[in-house]
Amino acid sequence: MTISVCMITWNEEDLLPSALASAEGLADEVVVLDTGSSDRTVEVARSLGARVFTGGDRMHKATSRNRAQDEATGDWVVILDADEQIADPEGLRAFLETTDAQAVYIRLAFMNAQNQPTLTYQQMRCWRRGAFRYQYRAHEVPVPTGSWGKLAHTEFVWEHRPPPDRAWKLQYTLERLELDVAENPGAARPLYYLGRQYMYQQMWDRAIETLERYVQAPAHDEADAWWCLAKCHGAEGRKREQVRALYQACAAHPGRREWWGELASLYHSEGSYQMAAGLLRCALEIPPPAFAYHLAYWYGPHIHDLLARCLWKLERYEEGYEQARIAVELAPDNERLRTNLRWFAGKRGQDAGYYDLVYRQIVEDEGRLDRIRAVAQAVAPHVRGSVLDLGCGVGLLADRVEGPYVGIDFSTFALEWARAHTSHPHARFVLGDLRNGQVWQQQHGTVVLAEVLEHVSDPEALVAKARRCAAERLIVTVPVDMPDPAHVKPAWSGDDLRTLLPGCKLQRITGGHRWLAVEECA
Repeated sequence: MTISVCMITWNEEDLLPSALASAEGLADEVVVLDTGSSDRTVEVARSLGARVFTGGDRMHKATSRNRAQDEATGDWVVILDADEQIADPEGLRAFLETTDAQAVYIRLAFMNAQNQPTLTYQQMRCWRRGAFRYQYRAHEVPVPTGSWGKLAHTEFVWEHRPPPDRAWKLQYTLERLELDVAENPGAARPLYYLGRQYMYQQMWDRAIETLERYVQAPAHDEADAWWCLAKCHGAEGRKREQVRALYQACAAHPGRREWWGELASLYHSEGSYQMAAGLLRCALEIPPPAFAYHLAYWYGPHIHDLLARCLWKLERYEEGYEQARIAVELAPDNERLRTNLRWFAGKRGQDAGYYDLVYRQIVEDEGRLDRIRAVAQAVAPHVRGSVLDLGCGVGLLADRVEGPYVGIDFSTFALEWARAHTSHPHARFVLGDLRNGQVWQQQHGTVVLAEVLEHVSDPEALVAKARRCAAERLIVTVPVDMPDPAHVKPAWSGDDLRTLLPGCKLQRITGGHRWLAVEECA
């Protein structure tokens, strides 16, 4: 079996090397049809081993693509653009060698500057030579020369990275679409894309007129057309028409989050938080689409953040905390999201209910439990005399000390789990709050603050209280750098600890991710 990768080009000299390199391991030949480049595209393509032809029609992409595949000799035709790269060429070749499909869909992924996909959708790019021909000047589409045959939908990826200087492409695409509509008066596809192109160029009235013509007798892109109409009406300040168009998009294709999310955003901006929250709950029930357009924006942290903000306004802090937590998990380096989560945690008082939830998750996750065990293992050799373990959590230090042990926490669940699982015969676990004065009334040989200081806003005050209770030693562990949403201070340096605990002995534990500080108090 042989495979021909077919391309059409116009002034692509800088992009061709990476595109052609991505076809290595897939292509037996690369066919390039140039459409009138004024740079070194033709020379570069030939130097990279492509079979190059000239004279392509730049104003008719279907004609040019069809001519390129006419020059192909492979059993399979694979379509690639110069601003794209095939992510797994060897894997795709192996698939084509074994499939009985007539054509194959891949996932086209538009990549941002951080090399992350922002928009993805499936598109037919591979077929048995002669089975399909392209149609239309712009937004060309393959149509079968006979029957459709068997189609395979795959997750092989073409990564799309256009250069920044593509402003010229807006007018170029518009001109071809206007020709497509004139030449194909009964076709729906060119009409939709022409309306969308008017929208891209902020020609709002033309966009609305064209898209309204399309939705009178819609085809595959009806929901997207209503979405575009909503954007146009919004740009013109027609809020009522914008909302109506978004509801029409929801009705036309309820299985995509975009329109539900945009509706929710509108209601949120107007202070209708209950309506916005309800729409967002609906949107979150919708999984990422298998084949349609997938905007990462509505499947990442944003939708959870927006719902959390609605719930804040509705004073539903428990629900809001959970959504804010998910948003932070999806974007752990976003400081605004982390701050929002702390606000929710503050509203909940960082109370026992909050820590009950945290510790339930910890004991159900063996990996997290092992990390806490490693901290307890590192602390135990430094203990002298009786132990007061403040913020003891699930009490894993108790099993590693021999003398009297008292663990204090304000999570009922954590303490019950500790009592049920400890092997220390005389360990006591006490429900208490470090903000409560009764915790500090008795002195112990060693006071331990393990994984505590990063959670408090005034660690100096907490350390001062702990010192008064420590007859021999104060032991502290804190993260070196851990973007946990519940941490007030997520990163600690050696200098931070030396300032807080002058003269302490420092070492790193558990793979270098935490500091262990031991201060002599005698």
